Amino acid sequence: RYPSPQATLDKLLGTLTFDPLAFATAADDVQATTLRKIAGVNTAALDERRHDAFTLRTDLNRQLKAAEARLRASTRDDAAPKNETPVTIVTDELDMARGRVAAATAAADAARQAENVKAQAEHQLARTRDNIASLQRQLDAAKREETERSHAVAELEAKAAELEAKAAESRAAVPDVDVIKRKLQTLEKDNARVRANAAHDALVAEVTRLIHAVTEKTNTVNAIDTHKTNMLANAAFPIDGLGLSDAGVTFNGVPFKQASTAEQLRASV
Repeated sequence: RYPSPQATLDKLLGTLTFDPLAFATAADDVQATTLRKIAGVNTAALDERRHDAFTLRTDLNRQLKAAEARLRASTRDDAAPKNETPVTIVTDELDMARGRVAAATAAADAARQAENVKAQAEHQLARTRDNIASLQRQLDAAKREETERSHAVAELEAKAAELEAKAAESRAAVPDVDVIKRKLQTLEKDNARVRANAAHDALVAEVTRLIHAVTEKTNTVNAIDTHKTNMLANAAFPIDGLGLSDAGVTFNGVPFKQASTAEQLRASV
């Protein structure tokens, strides 16, 4: 009687045993690791570099699509000014124009006041001349008064002419306030067009940068794949038909798990 068949077999054969189907039944990653170790092919560093480059390229492609979408939604106004004009320039111009308007108004008031004074002086001169005929006895005094008032009138006339010239000069220097107001109203629209063009140009630069970055990472992935393919092609595998791919071990170009049971058994043993 053998109450423990396994113990009896261990006594007969010993404990040193192996499983000839261990490789065939192992997981894909265990199979690939085993075959790389046997063939002396270590692509861990290349796989890590490829994974990093592939992940970065995926993120760059996502950024590129987003930038291209923003670029499609953006428009460029070639007729817009190249640079923004500060609003303060036009407001200062408007303040200066208003100041000149006030100065011109004050000059006109002074001219009118001088004209009134001159009219009063002329009225007094007329009265004095009327008194000359009736006040012959005061002729000398009246003539002196006439002379004095004539000089005063002449001075006032000169002063009035000078003030009138200044008033005309002030009126000529007054700018068109309505034109400045219209310029101020359209200024913000022009500035908005300038900002829109700047944003559009920034999107163009971003899309160009991302395209270059994606191309660079694509070239890196392709170079890694080519180098890895060459390494696997030149590796000395222990059995004809065995190979390695990103998915794991292959046999005659197909995944090892899809090979026939007989092929898996022979390869494993």
